[in-house]
Amino acid sequence: RLKKAYIPANKYLNLFTSPMLVIIAKNIGFFAGAILLVLVTLTLINEELLFADNIPLAITVLGITVSVCRALIPDANQVYCPDSLMKEVLQHTPSPKSSSPRGRPFSRRTCRPVSLRNGTFSTISTPS
Repeated sequence: RLKKAYIPANKYLNLFTSPMLVIIAKNIGFFAGAILLVLVTLTLINEELLFADNIPLAITVLGITVSVCRALIPDANQVYCPDSLMKEVLQHTPSPKSSSPRGRPFSRRTCRPVSLRNGTFSTISTPS
């Protein structure tokens, strides 16, 4: 059952990206792309630069850098549907209310103090 929930859970987690990581990826991609454009233009003008020591290596490294940075930047037109993806994940995962590790259903008396404790300490334990 968990194997079926892996794909929608992965899609759900990919919805949320770090804004700082996106900004850094955009800036690094921009500068690497600018240097790559200059090097490619120079090699088109003068083909002898392809036989220089580090120019093909620099073109390769900068091309890989640009492609990795483009992969980190999310699509601007992406539609976010976290509710539908979470419902799909929950369809495939077992509910804690339905069974316990001992095979007996949980009683409300044991669930209520646990949920109260989790709710109280979640504001302290959750990182901001």
